[in-house]
Amino acid sequence: MRRYSELKTVHDRRGSLLRLPAGDPEAVWLENQRVAHRGGRLAPWQIRLMKAVGIDFTDRRDAAWRNTYDTLKTFHAEHGHWAVPDDLTTVDGVKVASWLRSQRSTRRKGSLSSEHEKLLDDIGFPWDPAQERWDTRCAELARFRTAHGHLNVRGPGELYAWLYQQRKKFRQGKLPPAAQQRLARIDPHWHDAEHHRE
Repeated sequence: MRRYSELKTVHDRRGSLLRLPAGDPEAVWLENQRVAHRGGRLAPWQIRLMKAVGIDFTDRRDAAWRNTYDTLKTFHAEHGHWAVPDDLTTVDGVKVASWLRSQRSTRRKGSLSSEHEKLLDDIGFPWDPAQERWDTRCAELARFRTAHGHLNVRGPGELYAWLYQQRKKFRQGKLPPAAQQRLARIDPHWHDAEHHRE
């Protein structure tokens, strides 16, 4: 019970038991409990106690994947885009931006599990980095429209250049219908620069 109490303190302080230094007594004890669980040698009351403090008996890599996924999902819900900053790190120490690149690479190689791919698809994760950049600019344009009541974005700047290109593609008939619809939800007259002049 002493080791359990120490582990509970670590969990309460860090919010996670993943990435404990391998030589720590708590990490060694925890791994022994996982081995005992896999071997069916833990009593139900022991399992309940451990689960109550966040000890997850699933594969640690899968638990880290889920934590990173949850961090990404929360970030997207709060910010409306997928351009996570390079310094966004999970409680387990995983850099989310690197993890995103890894998910794309793993999928391209055909080795991303169907379960993980479906979870990412379900939250609208863009597999194409160009789509990610487009989504980021679209979210930025929506925030601009909300803040200013129009789409008269002044240049120079990335948002100005991006909107100019979307309007140009629209006039040339090269803007996909899905993109047109998303922009029209921001402002039905998004494509008419003259309409937004002050």
